[in-house]
Amino acid sequence: MGFNIMESLNENRAKTAAAKTTVADKRIKTEYININDIKPYPRQNEVYGSEDDEASLQKLDELKASIKAVGVLQNIVVKENPAGGYTMLSGHRRWQACKSLAAEGYTDKQLIPATVLRNSKDIEDRFKFLTMNSTIRNKNNYQTMQEMLELDDILEKFQKDNGKLDITKRKALAEITSLSEATIAKMKAIKNNLQNFLMDLFKENKISFIAAYEASSLSEAGQKALMSVYMREDRIKLADVKYIKAEEARQKLSVAEAEKSHQEEQSKEPEQTKQEEIITPELSLETVPDKEEVKAEDDDLIEYIEPLTLPDKKENPPKQEEPSVAEYDTDIEKMLLDYRDYIQNRLLYFNNITNAKIATEGISYTGKLLEIIQDDLYNLTGKDEYRKDI
Repeated sequence: MGFNIMESLNENRAKTAAAKTTVADKRIKTEYININDIKPYPRQNEVYGSEDDEASLQKLDELKASIKAVGVLQNIVVKENPAGGYTMLSGHRRWQACKSLAAEGYTDKQLIPATVLRNSKDIEDRFKFLTMNSTIRNKNNYQTMQEMLELDDILEKFQKDNGKLDITKRKALAEITSLSEATIAKMKAIKNNLQNFLMDLFKENKISFIAAYEASSLSEAGQKALMSVYMREDRIKLADVKYIKAEEARQKLSVAEAEKSHQEEQSKEPEQTKQEEIITPELSLETVPDKEEVKAEDDDLIEYIEPLTLPDKKENPPKQEEPSVAEYDTDIEKMLLDYRDYIQNRLLYFNNITNAKIATEGISYTGKLLEIIQDDLYNLTGKDEYRKDI
């Protein structure tokens, strides 16, 4: 019997014993196998990582203590390879714990109880690897995303070979992973747009899911700015992402307004008149001046042009005194106040236009910018007046 993802989905929905035993007698057996005959699943590290961090090693020690006391209570699941040996599908940490105990001299852990699958296809193995591990692991956001992306690839290949599913691929993903369709879309945005240096932080659980999603919408320069924040402060908060996002929005707004101003100036200019036709006179013996006339004209020109004279010495520019810190802060405060007035005028503009979409986006952008400017003014001067509502 061939593998069918929709049947597997129906099994998950029904949760009945009959749906799970249709091929059990022929293709599945339970036995004790040698831990040294097992190879890890090829995509184990790609989906779940190496799991060699401190927290994972601590959980492994706890699992070892449990297995030492009561043994392996749940079978691992492996695929029997045609050339001999087995490939791990589920139970990687139980297998690692038994290997570690056997190396410490607990020879009774050399054999491990396993459910063995025979004659299964690669796509079936990948599907079972993910669905079985997804329910028994304590995963971080990165691992959950990798599971979803792996399942997405499996469903894509299944549809290519077997035709469309009965439901949309995204609905199937949501049903298998128990994630919402909106969360799946955000995960794909992270995968497609987050730069590698931020992806590494996401993998290590050093940046939250929502912060990673917001950061994925930043430009490459904006994401590099976030990495600078991490290098300086050893953390990235959602507020850091929002600040850089607001700055990029401000820059886009400035560019859009400059383009609009340029277009308005062009529309006010009168239509360009046609260039007058340049008439080149025909040369004849009468129109060609003789050498003496040309020489006289050259002499007149030489007398007209006054010779340039260079100063004997370069005059050193007057030395300017550097402004004091107080003067510098006052200049910055004035600049911020001017900029705040400008943004407030833009806010009034967006409040009065009829296009709802542009008005909503403009009000959102300018509101964020005003909050940033107000905070900068307070941080610069410490004046309570800048703590008032805008």
